[in-house]
Amino acid sequence: MPRAFVILAASRDQPFQGGCIMIRLVGNCLAVVLMLATCSINAAEHKKALVIGNADYDYADKLANPERDATAIATRLRSLGFYVTEKHSLTLRGMKEALLDYSSTLNSDTISVVYYAGHGVQKNNHNYLIPVDANIQQSYEIEYSSVDLQMLLDAINEASPLLNLVLLDACRDNPFEQNLYSAFRSVRQHGQGLTAVESIGGAILSFATQPGNIAVDGVGDHSPYAGALLQHIATPGKSVQEFLNQVGLDVVAATRGNQVPWYSSSPVPEYCLAGCELPSHPPTAAHRTAFQAPNDTDRHSNKRAALSDAIMQRDWPEIDRLASLSAEQKALLKDLFSQYPRMTVAWQDTVTRSLASANAHPESNHETVEIRILEAINRQGNRVLPSRGWRTLSVSLKP
Repeated sequence: MPRAFVILAASRDQPFQGGCIMIRLVGNCLAVVLMLATCSINAAEHKKALVIGNADYDYADKLANPERDATAIATRLRSLGFYVTEKHSLTLRGMKEALLDYSSTLNSDTISVVYYAGHGVQKNNHNYLIPVDANIQQSYEIEYSSVDLQMLLDAINEASPLLNLVLLDACRDNPFEQNLYSAFRSVRQHGQGLTAVESIGGAILSFATQPGNIAVDGVGDHSPYAGALLQHIATPGKSVQEFLNQVGLDVVAATRGNQVPWYSSSPVPEYCLAGCELPSHPPTAAHRTAFQAPNDTDRHSNKRAALSDAIMQRDWPEIDRLASLSAEQKALLKDLFSQYPRMTVAWQDTVTRSLASANAHPESNHETVEIRILEAINRQGNRVLPSRGWRTLSVSLKP
């Protein structure tokens, strides 16, 4: 069975609405995050990568970051020993040729990474990567003007590589939405979020943001997701699953919770892009969790981490020992625990004051911890993402 890592990153802000790439996981094996490592891969593999950055569109505004993101990712992969094929602003013919040429070089001994940055659109539960020469005026033109994501996945699966990591930075807000809105509105063929990708085998599917949301391009040289990938993809001692988790934490922090990356997996071998040997020196602040301040090593930091662990373990005595919960907060947690046997949470600390005046009562300062629910597993075994109603919970830490 081919083993594929698929990372689907959502798109950049554009002045249009809806229509970004959508992925729905088919089958519980792809809907549940499994952190099991069934085996390890030795260093004798062949490392290859295909990197595409589509930015200079003929019939849409030029995207600011895809070329920079693609160049930076390609450079980082080369530093990790990958033979990289790097392409920019490809036409439909160019995209298909690049994919077919690349897939023909893969075999069962290959470690493969594919990175695509550019526009994407979904229609009727299919997902399409948009080349720079696409001029989509009618909904039926999508199939003829774009690259079906399933074709990319099929090409990868056909080669049966040892591992294949596909980073798809493609859920940009659909630039062709204004042309398609009237037709789409009546038949509900489009929307923001994620939709089905069928038959991808033993894969890790990772997304830059949760279903129904659009990722931002960012104000710096890279999108929040690409920037986090660059920060962690070359970290020694971190498996793919571990660095994806850290990428998610960084993006949540950078976007103040507006963008929550997620991924889903069937069992795959453990593999570290930068080697699984731990570094001999202590980790720097840049390698710490995005929810920790660089110098935050005091007892409160331990309390925050302990509270997060207690919530994930449903340890009510420990929760009561660490935090002051209102009756409403306790009821909310009980309801979540009842509906979701497993939850993944992370903390972000803030300092707040009570309703009393700070000047009148300076001692009223108290520390709160904001617990962010990143994902959950429901009783049917399906992986779900938090709604806005229960994404965060701010509580006061006890002295």
